[in-house]
Amino acid sequence: MTLRTTRLRLIPATPELIRADLGGPASLGAALGFEISDIWPPEFYDAPAMEWTLAQLEKDPGNSAWSLHYIVTANGRVAGIVGFKGRPNAEGTVEIGYSVLAEYQRQGIASEAAAGLVEQAFRVGEVRRVIAETLPALTGSIRVLERNGFRLIGEGSEPGVIRFELTRSDFEAGRREIPEHLRHFVRLLGHQAWADSRVLNALQNASDTPPDALKLFAHILGAEHIWLARLQGVAPTEAVWPDLSLAGCLRVASEDEHGYRDFIFGLNPPALRRIVQYRNSAGRELETAVEDILLHVFLHGAYHRGQIARQLRLAGAVPESTDYIAFARGTPAAGRQPK
Repeated sequence: MTLRTTRLRLIPATPELIRADLGGPASLGAALGFEISDIWPPEFYDAPAMEWTLAQLEKDPGNSAWSLHYIVTANGRVAGIVGFKGRPNAEGTVEIGYSVLAEYQRQGIASEAAAGLVEQAFRVGEVRRVIAETLPALTGSIRVLERNGFRLIGEGSEPGVIRFELTRSDFEAGRREIPEHLRHFVRLLGHQAWADSRVLNALQNASDTPPDALKLFAHILGAEHIWLARLQGVAPTEAVWPDLSLAGCLRVASEDEHGYRDFIFGLNPPALRRIVQYRNSAGRELETAVEDILLHVFLHGAYHRGQIARQLRLAGAVPESTDYIAFARGTPAAGRQPK
């Protein structure tokens, strides 16, 4: 079934169309019945990708709704491709990809086509999240995702590839775009959640969890919780140095991540400069701007994760890289060279 957006038609691929595509631009144009550029196909959509799509369609003939779609503009020209990389998996995750010819870039076509696929995905009840992968250097591709509410969550399926996601809860909450004034805060929150999950994984994998490392990690999570309570103007329910098990850390980390996400997405530009009054752990009355509190939270966690890595090494365990650069580029940070 052809999907329609404000300016576009998204025509699902069939085995016949993919075979025509493998025959070249003129062959595909004739099969689709629309005008197509001589420089077809767009970047990253090559013969192996066409052959993979053809194999998937022949293996599952009813899969066209969850496969590639050709993007056709209002004036009847084929501008690029957008599509799913298969049906939703058992966890309700589906992946999208897209590529637009150079002459149609910077016109919002890729963003509109991706939005059409996202809308279609979340009409299916089993879909819990939509993901997409790209390269850190492809800033245009990243902006397409951010314009559709996707946020960076870390490394992708291959080294050097980064993954973005849009959850059903964010979609249904109306988070269809990451505003420019929140872009870096959303990225830093993504790094915080990613880094906390990697620390938890390293602690869980240690044969004997170092008590000092667990204590520091609980402190990171407790501090995140307390600062969020101050931002929200509510009483905290966790201590700054809480006594948490690994299971307790998992719970608080999830609560912190979702709480900050809800808070940050509710901020307009003036709200970032709002002054928050609070009492610190020493009992002093203080005032700080929202944007400074958020930055402190993200830097505070990074500081203590380095200490946790040291504690794990001293205990003979293996820490995981939590550097921001590893998160942003989809590859581990530099490790120690053997002597």
